[in-house]
Amino acid sequence: MNWARLGVDTIRSLVWPVTILVIILLFRHQIRELLPRVQEAEIGGVRLRLDDLQREVKSAPENTRRRSSSEDLTAKRLVIEDQLHALSQDVLGVEQRRTRRPEVLVSLLLGEGVLSESTAASLTDYFWITDQLLRAPGADDDEAVHALCVGDMLFANLRHTYLVHHLVYDFMSHGLWHPPPGEPNKYHFWSAIASEVPEFDYRYEVLVEAIGRFNERDQRFVMPLPTLEEFLDILKFRRRELLRVAELPWGGREAERRRSEREWKWPQGWGHISWNGPIVRPDTPHEVEKQLFLTVRAIELYCHRLATLNSVGGKGI
Repeated sequence: MNWARLGVDTIRSLVWPVTILVIILLFRHQIRELLPRVQEAEIGGVRLRLDDLQREVKSAPENTRRRSSSEDLTAKRLVIEDQLHALSQDVLGVEQRRTRRPEVLVSLLLGEGVLSESTAASLTDYFWITDQLLRAPGADDDEAVHALCVGDMLFANLRHTYLVHHLVYDFMSHGLWHPPPGEPNKYHFWSAIASEVPEFDYRYEVLVEAIGRFNERDQRFVMPLPTLEEFLDILKFRRRELLRVAELPWGGREAERRRSEREWKWPQGWGHISWNGPIVRPDTPHEVEKQLFLTVRAIELYCHRLATLNSVGGKGI
């Protein structure tokens, strides 16, 4: 049996095509130099028969790249449509949101004033363009890559729009955000942010825009906006609580006996906070680790931003 040939066939059938593409692209000069002289070589720890690889050198880069781009384009299109549908669930009636055509959802959301005209037009054009690219097997790879970049920007726009709209809706419908009479409004609100920050992806910008929109729509009380420094303090409090809970037992009678310790312990400086509950939902050690990771990353990123803002401000710009 030709083991070198079997190795090539095995790699072709079991390894993601991009693996072969990377090998070829990274070592294409070595392959070109070795081809006339040897029949076998070890490249990147993989032993290949080079006469069989000649066809891969000529054909795999273009075809594999196009296949990969098509797969990425399909995945990006589905992610955008999923986010569009999530946004429509918060805005449209049951009958309207059941539509399967993304272009119709875009038109309806435009009519509701949720999407701007420019965003709606860009989405409609994007859906048409990707339809053409996905239906054309010989489509230009550069066009697919460009469509992927456009898709990234459109998804970011849709995600931000969804988070803002969803948070405003939560402000109006979730009693957690509304302090009882006589309770310090500011710190009650801080407690709600500490709990609900995963719901808006830890994004301070989303919080700022959502509070602004809520305060324009509801005049019963003004929802206080934390400064970036205060937002970081809230995140750091959340991190301390997650670290505390991560050290608790999660199995057996001891865990059940200490279940109440997995609820919030509010800072004394916040005064009386009338509500409480589990720090993470679902209340599992896996979720604690996940939320701790996201909280720490958000702290790091906003600390960098705050340091940059302070540096610019210190120069009087």
